[in-house]
Amino acid sequence: MRVILLSIKPKYGYAILEGKKKYELRKCVNAVIRPGDLVLMYFSTPVKAIAGYFKAGKVYVASPEEIERIVKSLGDIGVDDEDLSYIRGFRKVMAIEVIDPRPCRKVSLERLRELNIRPPISYQPLTDDVAKILLKECGIDYITHEHGQGDRGATEKEGSRSLAASAKKIEDFLYSDESGRD
Repeated sequence: MRVILLSIKPKYGYAILEGKKKYELRKCVNAVIRPGDLVLMYFSTPVKAIAGYFKAGKVYVASPEEIERIVKSLGDIGVDDEDLSYIRGFRKVMAIEVIDPRPCRKVSLERLRELNIRPPISYQPLTDDVAKILLKECGIDYITHEHGQGDRGATEKEGSRSLAASAKKIEDFLYSDESGRD
């Protein structure tokens, strides 16, 4: 399991903490978020603080069109048109299931700067050392990893799914760390 720092607009972060938003959509900008990753949420302006976290459940990786089809088939998961417009026009995007969202002790932007940590524009995996510091600051008693965390993200081979046929089952787009791929 890795620890991910994810920047989010407060209205979406609060919707996640309230259990209204059950999936978070992201452009794949660096590493694919994996099932089981712990996601720390940095709430952007006006909050400017890490204010909560969740465990990543199912992670769908596909084109924006496929992700839109998938999230619409999942029913009321708190994803709206603004979410969908955010991912349009990109080659590969993710839908991340939110599991067990919880508030945490707030860590302000000022404190993050004191720790020499800069919130990402979208998200980023944290090194073991930074993860341990942030988990302690947030008051989260969590085992940071079982098999090592590091900076390594999922490779294109690990995270990609064939997008050829729109008739594929939703499960065909699931990203799983148990895929057995290198």
